[in-house]
Amino acid sequence: MTTLTKLQFAYVQARAEGMNITQSALAAGYSRAGANRQGSVLEKMPKIKAAIAKAKKAIKKGDAITRDQIESFMGVPAGKGSGEEPPRMKPKYASSLELLKDTYNNPRMPDSIRLRAAEQALPYEHGRIGEKGKKEQKADAAKEAMSGGKKERGRLTPKAPPQRPMLRAVGGTG
Repeated sequence: MTTLTKLQFAYVQARAEGMNITQSALAAGYSRAGANRQGSVLEKMPKIKAAIAKAKKAIKKGDAITRDQIESFMGVPAGKGSGEEPPRMKPKYASSLELLKDTYNNPRMPDSIRLRAAEQALPYEHGRIGEKGKKEQKADAAKEAMSGGKKERGRLTPKAPPQRPMLRAVGGTG
């Protein structure tokens, strides 16, 4: 049972009255620069879709739209709604990496912000395996030449000393 924020409720009212997505977002109070994008985000939310549909039906009947009506359509008991959503972020984080982890794991954040947070946290969570420098490549090549691989003896590896049989005393006197 979710409730609508003030901006979401104003958006639902405007959409129910027949405005398009951008006009509704502007009427609700979203900025002119992001109204189209924000309207698109709101239209994808199931609770907003359901609220718009119910509000349009109420308008066709000639009823006025109130917050309690829309929230009752959504299944919120009377008096429980009309509150703001809890904040999306904690007030304080132990580190910047914790903030990024919380951001990209938070389903209430917009996808673009979640993706950006994941990109920024990636180098700190997983070390990058880069190319080796010239000196490291030469050292690895020398080791390879010395060892020659797993089964073969390298061309610079000295031969193993010959195996000497163990001497045992056989049939001595004593």
